[in-house]
Order: sequence, then C-alpha cells, then structure tokens
Amino acid sequence: MAVSPDVIAMAGCGAQHLGRVSSIPANENAHVGRGHMEESAAKSEKPFLGGAHIGARSAPTDRHRADTSGAHAPSGTRARQTVPPALRRTVLLRDQHRCRVPGCSNARFVDVHHIELRSEGGRHELANLITVCGAHHRAAHRGQLVIEGDAHMGVRVRHADGTDYGQALQADALDVQAKLFSALRGLGFREREVREVLAELRQDEGLGGASVGQLLREGLRRIPLRSARR
Repeated sequence: MAVSPDVIAMAGCGAQHLGRVSSIPANENAHVGRGHMEESAAKSEKPFLGGAHIGARSAPTDRHRADTSGAHAPSGTRARQTVPPALRRTVLLRDQHRCRVPGCSNARFVDVHHIELRSEGGRHELANLITVCGAHHRAAHRGQLVIEGDAHMGVRVRHADGTDYGQALQADALDVQAKLFSALRGLGFREREVREVLAELRQDEGLGGASVGQLLREGLRRIPLRSARR
C-alpha cells in the first residue's frame, strides 16, 4: 500500500519492525487461498503474514526454513521497536501522555517524535524525544511545523513561515514554505539543511514576491554552498 513520505517519516520515529513473521495458521480456516497468497508473496519478495499473530514467536515450517535468507529476519523473530519500550514509557510519563505543542492538550493517539531526526544523527535520548499528537506529528514531517530545542530545557514550536506557533500567520506564505520543504526533502536533502536554507530565503528581502519555482531554484543554488562551507 502506497503511503506518503510524511507517513513513512512518522513511522520512523517510533516504528515496530516485524521482520519475517511465521505463517502458521491461527485457525482451521486459514488454509483457504493460502497457496495462492504464498505464491504471490514469493513473487513480490515480501514476507507472507498468513494467519499468524503479529509479533508472536512460533515454530517455523520447513518451507520457511528453506525460504529464509539474509535479506529477511528469520521466521518467528519477535518484533522490535525503534524506540526502546522503557524509554518510550518514560517520555510519555514525563509529558503526562499529552502533546507538547503549545495549546494542544490531546492525550489520545500520541506519538514519540525525534526533535533531531535519527537519520541526521539524533539519538534515542530523553532530551531528543517529545510527545506529540498525530496531527502535529504529521505537520512536523510535512514541513508545516518546526520543533526545535531540548525536551528537558524547553522546546520552541514555530510555523513554517518562522512565526511562533499560535501567532497570526499568512496562509499563502505557509503553503509556499511547506511546498519548498517537501520539494527539497524529496530531492534527498537533509531536513536540517532544508530548514536552514528556507530560513535564509525568508530573510532575503530581495526575494519578496518570488514564485515557488524561483525560490526552489534559489534554494537549490544555496544548499550546495552551505554544505561546502561545513
């Protein structure tokens, strides 16, 4: 099932990795259509889940012993989580199981978010983990929301146009920033680099009134220069 890049990024903050799960039937009716499903799974090189309970450990069949390769976790491997469960519980307890975005008191369907992304060197540390609701989590990975700082000392939440969260903002400016963020991230640039160059573009008075295309070209010109200076 195809999902958007922001959903993939959200999952990366606190995913549960299943690996290759044994397909032993969970009930007597699980064999219906099984051969066709296993054949389809084999052709697509994706693990067949069958009727097994996700994350459960069960004895692998001879078929799975033969199929298992280095590219997949062994059959019956227990699920593992990106953020250690004990650390996740500590973060939620510290944040009282509520979203830390100012003005939001959502305590249902909350996620643990890495302030500095794991892909960019962020660690599984209390200071780098913050509780956010699903809506604000997605906004952060879409580039509509900027969360910076230290989860212990205090975080700063801003809109994509640079204004502090909760202040009046211009919808058009927010939309332009979100589009630029998505485009540059889609080209493979790191989130930190993208946020820094977008901040430069916002402060450049000579770019006032520039179109999204013009801003994107200017951003592409500046990002390599920033990388070279480091």
